[in-house]
Amino acid sequence: MEQSVSVFQFQKGSCVPRVRVEALDMADGVVCYGDAKGTVVLSQLAGSNSDFALKDLVSSPISKKTIDRIEFLQNSNMIAVLTNGVLHFLDDENLKLRSKAGKNITAFAVNSFNEQIAALQSKTLAIFSFNSSKEIYEPFSYGKGIELATSKTILGFVWSGEALGIVLKKSFCLVNLQSGSVLSVVSASNAMHCHVGVFRNYWVTVLENTVRLFETKGKPVSNSDIIISKTNGINAIAIHGFYLLLLSDTAIQVFDLLVYKKVQEIPLEKATIGKKLAYAADKMLVVVEGAQKKDNGKLLCLSAIPPESLIIDLISKSRISEAQQIFNQNFSPSNSSFANKQEEFSLNAGWQLFKDLEFERAGKFLGEANFDPREVLALIPGLKDGGKRVTLAEMVKGKENAEEVVKEGVKVAVKLVEAQRKKLAQSFDIQREGRKAVSFMHSRFSINEEIKESKTELNEIAKEIDTSLLKLYLQQNDIEAMQNYFHSTAVIKCDFKAMDSCLEQCKSKITARVCKAYLQEAQRDYIGALEAWTHLVDSGLDELVYRNVRRLLMNKVRNKRDTFKYARAVLKNNPEEGLKIFTENKNVSEFISEDEILSYLGNFEDHSAQLREDYLKHLIATTEEARFHTLLGVFYISIIEKKFAVGEDVESSRDPVVVKYRRKLNEFLTNSKLYNGPALLDAMGKMEMRDERVLIYTKEQMYSEAIDVLIKIGKVDFNFARAEKYCLSLIHICRCRRYAVCRSRWSPYH
Repeated sequence: MEQSVSVFQFQKGSCVPRVRVEALDMADGVVCYGDAKGTVVLSQLAGSNSDFALKDLVSSPISKKTIDRIEFLQNSNMIAVLTNGVLHFLDDENLKLRSKAGKNITAFAVNSFNEQIAALQSKTLAIFSFNSSKEIYEPFSYGKGIELATSKTILGFVWSGEALGIVLKKSFCLVNLQSGSVLSVVSASNAMHCHVGVFRNYWVTVLENTVRLFETKGKPVSNSDIIISKTNGINAIAIHGFYLLLLSDTAIQVFDLLVYKKVQEIPLEKATIGKKLAYAADKMLVVVEGAQKKDNGKLLCLSAIPPESLIIDLISKSRISEAQQIFNQNFSPSNSSFANKQEEFSLNAGWQLFKDLEFERAGKFLGEANFDPREVLALIPGLKDGGKRVTLAEMVKGKENAEEVVKEGVKVAVKLVEAQRKKLAQSFDIQREGRKAVSFMHSRFSINEEIKESKTELNEIAKEIDTSLLKLYLQQNDIEAMQNYFHSTAVIKCDFKAMDSCLEQCKSKITARVCKAYLQEAQRDYIGALEAWTHLVDSGLDELVYRNVRRLLMNKVRNKRDTFKYARAVLKNNPEEGLKIFTENKNVSEFISEDEILSYLGNFEDHSAQLREDYLKHLIATTEEARFHTLLGVFYISIIEKKFAVGEDVESSRDPVVVKYRRKLNEFLTNSKLYNGPALLDAMGKMEMRDERVLIYTKEQMYSEAIDVLIKIGKVDFNFARAEKYCLSLIHICRCRRYAVCRSRWSPYH
């Protein structure tokens, strides 16, 4: 069964005033009450926050008739008192009479918006407004007198801003003061009295056994009905914040008007009957009568429990959603203290959920707080030796699937600590501010309390986090988490000596070697890190190895010997990744020339041709040096030449290598304008390569030589049309007289 949470509570003690209370009101810790003999008493709330007492200040007999109603007028520093059909306006300090108004008045209500007073005067609605220059209340007209002649008994009025509600015995109606028309009527089917209050911009009615909300013009709010527990009737109501309190003979029922449900029932003392309510700020006075004369008119004080206390109570009972609801209702983001309160709530809720083994939910709340990461690390079994602390293993003892639950908890804990490490790096310069003290908010629901007392210097915090996380990655053989951590953490502060023994004890030698490589890099031993990585080639982590070797060579190494030495492992196994060491490294030209790199790339047997070609293409794309164009052309020709002996016909070859590289060479000669033509012709030697020669001759403007090549093609292949087309293409470039010779010699129509 769900535990109840108290919203209001009675303070200790009670008070029996020296006169029987017939009417009362309170404001700012001051209580004003009146009796059946026309005496008004002004008292002050006394006692502590938990104890209730009244201290009388002054009294004044203003009539010989019963005091029917009292209400403070705070803006005008007066108290309105209805007795014998007349409104008396008394000074709120000494109860001296300042003025009177009206006659035959049976009910009134004060508008807290402008302190106008609505009064039932001889079945007519009378409005009184304060005249600040005369300091008196005078009749005020909205243009028409509103007749309230009715057979029904009018119990009173309720203001909401400038709207007026009229409370009848069995119904409630809304009146337009400008037109005098009735906007809406809400009625009950039996003789139970109607009670009305105002909550924000809504009317709150209590009719029969139902609480219902209505909009300003009387339209019911959908799904707002709240069913009331059976009682002998409601004697008084009050609205405090978003809570509705209903006083019956035997109890006070408390309802939450935001979620439309009952949240608390407070029983009254035995043999007493609840009669009246008065409230201000967080205090509420209840008038009760008892069987004994001494209990008649006794005052009890009900106080609202602070929302902070309610939230803590709910969190301790693991009712996080309800606690969140109360938090949202009471604390606004516009408040300057909201961020701190939000963080405190997240911290408390997160730790309670951790106790309840709801790790995913706990992680979401703790992730929003600046928690002490050591508190989370302390929960992980086997991470630290010695010390009195509770771990997840102890928390799940006796539960089903305990081992799996611990794994789930450790997983969430690691994520939380990783995230907190990033927050520290964002907030501080880890390298320079190591001696700086770091403060964390601690929860009253923490599991290992002693951590609050330990030192919190930045260096110590970072060192413990880094060391603990790396130990966990080793224990869990989680290489991916390890690499993500090292790559996202700029400055590693772990205990390097302690890590040496952890590496020796690690069951997976591959995981240990990966960790060692990262640790050596963190200690700026880049050559040691490269050695560790290259020893991991063929370990099944090739891509990870190649990426890290390339990264280190590009960012940390500045000499030719080490670059060539450690690049070899990558180039041999992953040429594309290895070549990036030279093509994406902006600093490499400072210590290695392009020719040295080309020569080095020629030493990789199966991959050397592709490596050299790709590197030359890179140089052509990123520089304007003509020699690299020539070198690429010579490179293509040399590949083709290797496939033929002197005197063999290149033109008729169907060798795939020859076809492939001739296509590349043709494309290159077509697009490049910077190569040295004679050098390429010289490289071709005695190889026919007629198409390529035509392209080179044309680029060098040696048109006659190109036509000679084409005529030979025609002679062999009878491809006169091709030679003719070439000649035609030259007409706009130069007046080629040889065109006629070409045409007359090879025309099939000659």
